[in-house]
Amino acid sequence: SGLVAHRQHLMTVPKPSAIQGMIIYRFRQNVIHVVQLCVADEYRGRGFGRKAVDWLVTYAQKMSMDAVALSSTLEGVAYYETCGLKKQMGIKNLDGRDYIEGRVLMEYRLAPTAFDAALKAIADGTPVTREELVPMVFTLLDQDGDGRLTVSEMREFANCIGFTGSEAEWLEEYTKVCAKVEGGAKAGVNEKLF
Repeated sequence: SGLVAHRQHLMTVPKPSAIQGMIIYRFRQNVIHVVQLCVADEYRGRGFGRKAVDWLVTYAQKMSMDAVALSSTLEGVAYYETCGLKKQMGIKNLDGRDYIEGRVLMEYRLAPTAFDAALKAIADGTPVTREELVPMVFTLLDQDGDGRLTVSEMREFANCIGFTGSEAEWLEEYTKVCAKVEGGAKAGVNEKLF
């Protein structure tokens, strides 16, 4: 955490040289989301793809990120599995914007997910503090991974903690909660407010 939300990097080749490949990525929710990773045809099969994935993992570790995620073609899944990435079943997109029909979300985890941490705490019988629990619950509810809970994501939580009102009553309640957030109900509930 602590990263600038839209940090961008541009690397150039200082003198005439062959470009072997490229990686386009961004930081979202403490995850490096790989938008594109490609290796030039003449360099395929020579380990450049694996080196690119290794570099991403090392960079993610250095930056204290939780994971590296990418959207793979069906043909690329087996290759990325040999690089240590795992298919994420039931998750279709990286952050609500990156899903492409026919692609598979893959992830290299460097830290346990909030769900994994919650399961471990329950299995161990370890008491979970409020400071630990809030981010876990927030991450579980934030289905699109955008760092904000929408009216429908929050409704699920409200139902779990006993809200029994109508849709109109829920919308009114959600709007009151979001009054403290810049952008109001359209912006959603951030983790701090949650």
